[in-house]
Amino acid sequence: RRPEMEGTGAPLEANASSTAEAQEGISLGPRMVVFVRTCLEASPRRFIFLWSTACVAMLVTFFIAGRHYWELQKRPASIKRLYYSRIALFAPILGVTATLALFSPHAFYLMKMLQTQVEAVSLSAFGNILFLLVAEESHLLYDGPEHAHESTGYKILMALNRDGPKPHFGVPPFACCFRRCLPAHLLRPGHILLARNFVRQYAFMVIMSSMLEIWCAFALSAAEMGPTFLITMNLVKLSGFVCIYGLFILYSATHGVLEKFNPTSKFVALKLVVLLMTYQELLVGPIMHFITPASDLCLADPEHSGEEIQTKHREHWTDMYLTALESMLLAFLVRRAFPADELLGGRQEYHMMLVEVDLELVSSAISSEDMEKDSASSSEGDDDDVH
Repeated sequence: RRPEMEGTGAPLEANASSTAEAQEGISLGPRMVVFVRTCLEASPRRFIFLWSTACVAMLVTFFIAGRHYWELQKRPASIKRLYYSRIALFAPILGVTATLALFSPHAFYLMKMLQTQVEAVSLSAFGNILFLLVAEESHLLYDGPEHAHESTGYKILMALNRDGPKPHFGVPPFACCFRRCLPAHLLRPGHILLARNFVRQYAFMVIMSSMLEIWCAFALSAAEMGPTFLITMNLVKLSGFVCIYGLFILYSATHGVLEKFNPTSKFVALKLVVLLMTYQELLVGPIMHFITPASDLCLADPEHSGEEIQTKHREHWTDMYLTALESMLLAFLVRRAFPADELLGGRQEYHMMLVEVDLELVSSAISSEDMEKDSASSSEGDDDDVH
């Protein structure tokens, strides 16, 4: 019987080590069935009210965004309509993911990951819209026969620099306090492409961080996942601020040219709710310490015990509840800022990649001209030295 006893001891040791590992690892929160049952037993009126209002907010969001999306689809097919439609889907996806997390706190990190991805897609679409609108308006401003030989990238530069040099990089969130110290300059193609890459990198960073987190969830232990998640979360936040910085550069540079398209309302519509979501995460934490939980079991993880862990899940749940309500505001603002009336047919469109290639060609031409000027000035200086 000795081999049998030894064989039965190994699983006990493995179970003990896995239990200790789970206690030290990341707490994902209670699953849906356990959470709903315990919270209805502890405070049925409170949670029925909260779930009902969140579902109503999600339905209102779907109604507003659905009408907006239907109005966009009635317009002629165009590249701009494609980007407007992507932004119109931001609010309903935000609302449905937040509502699903309210019924299953265990899926909080998955829903948060989806919200971040759809935010990155919407911000990238907004950057593309700014480029498309600037290309269209630049051709309208310089449509005379004397500008017929000039390329799209060169017309964009003339339109953006028509008010003279400005400190274009002195904008929030990094350099707004140093605006007076920064030198005024004209925009060059490299500046525009750099700002565009600031916006674009956020989508790549979100996707790569999501893939890394999923890989770590399968490849690493629960205790080893914590530092990795913390690093990726901070990198995504830094990438988000860089994206906002790039959008501010584009917004500040294109505001005068795109004034009739209300770029301020477009910028506010996308970033107001995102900023609310960012700062509410910081404010909800301290407030939770002053609010008594419904019970010791409600929003407590059965696999991880502790008051701090329960408080953390209460913060996540409250954050998702506020996000579900804010999705209504987002749907309303997006419908007002990106109306279907702006999708007028008959106007020439310019694909984003073609505009970028044209700006790179203009940048190469300007660089070669600068090199020729430098070489010419240096040769003149050498001749003077000889004389």
